Amino acid sequence: MTGRQKTPGGESALRRVKRQLGPVQVLKLSARSLPQLHGALGRAVRRPVQALARRELRKMTADERGEALRFVRGCRAITEARQQIIQSADVRWALASYLKCLEYWARGAKLQALLISPLLPRTLDGKPVTALDLAWWLQNDNLGCQSGLVRTAGDRILFWHTEEDRRGAVDRPRLLSATVGGKRYWSFLYPQLLPGGAFSWTGHRFQAVDSLYVRLGKNAPGVLANAAAWIALWFGERLPLSAVARALRPMADGYAINWVIRGERAVRGERVEFGGRSLLRSPLPGRTGSALIQANCVSDRHSTLWRKFNYATARKDRLLRNRLKRSWQYLGRCFRQSGTLTIPALQTLLASRQGGAYGYANADVKAYCFGEATPVGISVYVGSGPALVSDQPPRFGW
Repeated sequence: MTGRQKTPGGESALRRVKRQLGPVQVLKLSARSLPQLHGALGRAVRRPVQALARRELRKMTADERGEALRFVRGCRAITEARQQIIQSADVRWALASYLKCLEYWARGAKLQALLISPLLPRTLDGKPVTALDLAWWLQNDNLGCQSGLVRTAGDRILFWHTEEDRRGAVDRPRLLSATVGGKRYWSFLYPQLLPGGAFSWTGHRFQAVDSLYVRLGKNAPGVLANAAAWIALWFGERLPLSAVARALRPMADGYAINWVIRGERAVRGERVEFGGRSLLRSPLPGRTGSALIQANCVSDRHSTLWRKFNYATARKDRLLRNRLKRSWQYLGRCFRQSGTLTIPALQTLLASRQGGAYGYANADVKAYCFGEATPVGISVYVGSGPALVSDQPPRFGW
């Protein structure tokens, strides 16, 4: 991509970020059940989770801490109430699994050790502050990223995703390789979040999550969007994401999830955007060259999702839509020049610094992935930090 506005410090600054992060660490865990797996995961990320929690608590005033805990208590109450009344037995069971796994994760991470901190009140509104309160508070997080799906010849779908972390939550990139009941799952990890909220895949399915600037209302509690992303990771091959997102409403915040699933005869892709009380579905068309691109903004500004629940400023919305514009322009050039998008061309896109801090390769990127899905299998390449053209990221696949 040409005519780019460079990230301050240019490529040397991005190389410095990559050196500081180090290579992607693969965390291999195996368990008989999902709760047992999440307990083990909590133990594995205990140190960075506790360090992050202390750092974030120090940034807040006492009033802000109280407000944050009240908010997630409200979210928890709504989620538990929804779990009792959702019509689909499968979704009810999946949401119950999420709630149980969050408890096991909090126990494994020993969040109770934080309760002695002078930064936390012993009680709030007459009730003790608990480790589970902190676990819910940590799940209330929304992160920046860019994603895309492109259909190419031969019933192939190419996909990509970047993970941007401006808060410094990621001390190093971690990739979970989990085996549960004999089935294998992969998921990029933020230490404070349950798996599913970034990019993840199995042998048949890939998903990439982008947060949206949508919410039910200022400080209005609801089901946290990452519950839907978690369910999509572990149960997405048999539970349609759109059905899960509808069942969980109202959502306190919002996500866009791009997913690809391969079958014996075809590969399908779709984007599902949801938040507040609204949802948008965008299937990837079957023709070569069709694409879906996402950059933290609602795709349709005429939709109820954008009109009623968007809270991005006009400036922020413009910056995000400029990201989309640059991606569409690049894809257009690729298809005009060669009639397709190749893996090397996709790597060039991810290494672009056009747009400065809003470019694909910027200093806040902690990891990226790209790959392809065919009826035969899924291949995923995962790199540490912002992408460079010279990168040779490791390949994972079936």
